[in-house]
Amino acid sequence: MKIVPQLFETLDAIHRVDVSGYTGWGITDANGNGRFDSWTHYLLSLYNQKFMHRWFTLQQHTFWEKDVHEAFFEEMKRLLPYCASNKYLIHRDYGFDNVMSDGQAITGVLDWADCGLGDFVFDIAWLDFFSKEIPYGELWRDYAACRGYAVPGFDERMRCYMLWIGLDSMASVAVKENERSYIRHRERTRSVLLPRRRSDSDWTQ
Repeated sequence: MKIVPQLFETLDAIHRVDVSGYTGWGITDANGNGRFDSWTHYLLSLYNQKFMHRWFTLQQHTFWEKDVHEAFFEEMKRLLPYCASNKYLIHRDYGFDNVMSDGQAITGVLDWADCGLGDFVFDIAWLDFFSKEIPYGELWRDYAACRGYAVPGFDERMRCYMLWIGLDSMASVAVKENERSYIRHRERTRSVLLPRRRSDSDWTQ
């Protein structure tokens, strides 16, 4: 836990990179420009360049639940108006599997293949979604408050992006026909909608 503030400070440094010279939103192309004309359009596309899929094809999997997908997607859409229109460099896969540390300090950030242009809160949501024990969203809220950051609609933005991450994760493992992982990601995504702090059981199925 002692290295979490440095994790946030490094993320802050990433988000302070000047992206005013780049166009577009979402996942970037070879020139560093986003592939979508707005952040909203990118989110609604559920685009994943690694696991290309079509929704009607996913529905052919016996464990794919159309009603669950639609419920998550509709709630994500409802939260879109809360999302910021300011553009930042975002890593989109920021976590300890891609962050190097010597136990005392952050020494490097790896794997920029999925970087994009969008709302910086997305990176915080990614950290929180894939954490089994550390409540990164709550810790970042405290970190921001100590530094006087004003983040309007933070809770709604977090839920919106965590739903996106969950939908994307469910689709990715469905493509690989991994039902166990599908169930795990589904339950983690469902926990985003619950009015309680998640427990470890959300990640143990």
